[in-house]
Amino acid sequence: MDCNVVDLEQPLNVPVDENLYRLVSEYRYTWAREIDPEKKAELDSVLYPPSVAKAKKELKNVDGKEAMKGAPGGKSKGYSYTETSCLYNRIAVPSGFTYDGASVPRIAWSITGIRPDGLLRAAAAVHDWIYQWKGQLPRGSHAFRIDEFPWQDAIGRWRRKDCDRLFGRMMREAGVPSIKRKMAYLAVRLLGGLSW
Repeated sequence: MDCNVVDLEQPLNVPVDENLYRLVSEYRYTWAREIDPEKKAELDSVLYPPSVAKAKKELKNVDGKEAMKGAPGGKSKGYSYTETSCLYNRIAVPSGFTYDGASVPRIAWSITGIRPDGLLRAAAAVHDWIYQWKGQLPRGSHAFRIDEFPWQDAIGRWRRKDCDRLFGRMMREAGVPSIKRKMAYLAVRLLGGLSW
């Protein structure tokens, strides 16, 4: 199984005033990672309860791949059981959310080349959304799924450090040059605590 997701898309927003932007429609950002193979056996006991584990023993050969009868997605979808599992996460920022983009003082625009909008837009929207809630996101804002299983609401609170790391990841995926990315990341690490 390939844990990659589609490229990052920028949200659609409109300026509200000189320093604020508003999302025109809901923005969703999805990322994934491979689950540690050492934890796979533990995960299997949760994902594949006894009824599915029994079906797992009845592997059928479908197009040269092992497929598990009765697994998520059903026989008609040809769900393949593999040793690799992916953990997907999704953050949804609602339409109408107003944010200040990348919080860059005007004087720093020419020095750093970092502006409040542009390639930073998606990262700033998600970062500001998580910061607004101080990591305790409202229900439906953060969801996860494993492989092809249904999306579920994530439980728990975001740590500021993890939010800032996601900001860095999104900037990288958006194509923000390395030096600008490092400056923006350093700024949120040093000054973001004032807004948390």
